[in-house]
Amino acid sequence: MKVLYRQTASDDVVRQFRYYVVTVNLPEVAVRFRDAVRHTVQSLRLQYRDLVDWAARSRDAGELLPLPKEFQRHTCIRSTIKQDNELKQQLR
Repeated sequence: MKVLYRQTASDDVVRQFRYYVVTVNLPEVAVRFRDAVRHTVQSLRLQYRDLVDWAARSRDAGELLPLPKEFQRHTCIRSTIKQDNELKQQLR
């Protein structure tokens, strides 16, 4: 499944790049698109590495450690805590 997904994603990127270059004749847009895709993939790789490191540290500690700060804004728990704090302030 993972290989199929990667191939499909790669095909989509190539198709979009070709569209910019061939169909609409915008090579500068195609280059910006390619660079944006590369940047996004690199960012995802770094995030994955950070999550793997966190998981390994949690395993070694024998408990779930707090998520790294860069991931906390993506969790439901943090948004719930923020909502609770806002509600407390409104009730004061």
